[in-house]
Amino acid sequence: MADSAAWRVGDIAAYDAMRDDAATLVALLLEAPRDTLSAALLDQAAEVQRMSIDVDGQRRQAVDDAAAQLRERINELGSHRE
Repeated sequence: MADSAAWRVGDIAAYDAMRDDAATLVALLLEAPRDTLSAALLDQAAEVQRMSIDVDGQRRQAVDDAAAQLRERINELGSHRE
């Protein structure tokens, strides 16, 4: 029984981390100066928010997959800023 409870805590932590990654990505997308903020960036930010909300938090693999996609995009944006 303890293993099951620990797994749920781990699942919750993974889901929270995925949502944090989504917020980080949205912030990175919206960091552009207002005069250069394009409709495409706004659409991407909205899509990230939708995707993070739509992830089934009961399915750990779905959470892990979404987190991997978010981190990949965060890394891409980070490498363009350097």
